[in-house]
Amino acid sequence: MPLTDWLVQFGRAITPQPTQADLLLRLGKMRREIRSLEEKLQLAAQTEAVPDLPRFAGSAFTDLITEYSSDLISIHKITGEYVYVSPNSERFFGWSSRQLLGQSLYELVHPDEAPELDRVDDTGHLQRSDDPKVRYRIRTASGTYRWVETRATNTDDQQHMVCITRDVHSEMLAEQQRASLADELRRLAYTDSLTALPNRLAADEMLRREFSLSFDLGQSMAAAIIDVDKFKLVNDTKGHQAGDEVLKATANAIQDSKRDKDFAARWAGDEFIVIQPHTREDQAFLALERLRESVGSSGHDVTLSIGVADSRGVTNVDELLHRADTALYRAKALGRNRVISFEDPR
Repeated sequence: MPLTDWLVQFGRAITPQPTQADLLLRLGKMRREIRSLEEKLQLAAQTEAVPDLPRFAGSAFTDLITEYSSDLISIHKITGEYVYVSPNSERFFGWSSRQLLGQSLYELVHPDEAPELDRVDDTGHLQRSDDPKVRYRIRTASGTYRWVETRATNTDDQQHMVCITRDVHSEMLAEQQRASLADELRRLAYTDSLTALPNRLAADEMLRREFSLSFDLGQSMAAAIIDVDKFKLVNDTKGHQAGDEVLKATANAIQDSKRDKDFAARWAGDEFIVIQPHTREDQAFLALERLRESVGSSGHDVTLSIGVADSRGVTNVDELLHRADTALYRAKALGRNRVISFEDPR
């Protein structure tokens, strides 16, 4: 007999044969292993209520995902209460899973962002926009707020929300800084550095916008060009610093005296412009006369010559400015310190 066959027969002879009880025990153990494997592999095939999900979340497979994920995974009732929170919540914003269970997401959201979140309508259904993600600030365990971004979807029964939340705090702060810088650069680009009034660029944009609007509506608007009388003499006799002080005082007086709806800017050198929406020449004349008197009584020994024109019969901004300039030259020729309209026969 070959040696290998002899060894097989010898092994069978010395190995005890399993009893029926042994076989039943082995079968039961195999069944338990199969059930455990099915639970781990069938996480996506849930047929029971959402509150049973934490049982699956406790599996090694789910713990591995939620513990090391950079995102927070949560399940909420449709009214906002947490029914499941992934274990990384404490690392995420300081709240442990146990602390969050039963709390409402809506109670943690910053009041300014609360309207951004989905709400429940009278029928209990979630109302949402086409974009499934929303950014908002959420209160941390320390009482501070952090920006997060949440993507949410409703369960089939429309009674729960499944959410994935991402920390975007640094990203939002960077965006806010960029926006703030852009606003500051725009402010500098549209502001006269000496008088703090809007500059010619800002005035030109406003002038064209108001002219177009007035033209479309069939209304009248007025533009007044203001010149500081004998300003060159101030610079020559008292120096440029004194001249700068005169310009700043004049700018303040114009800003304080103009009507709320009017727009004042430094036009060029010692010239200013006031744009007056929904205004005819006669209406503009009265407002500008009060402005001239206010500057004359300011104590800075300054007078103004003002030329004003309105947009009636005018087809473009350049023509309107030419009329206002013409009226200004006429005011100077008549002795300065006065308001003259383009239609004034003098």
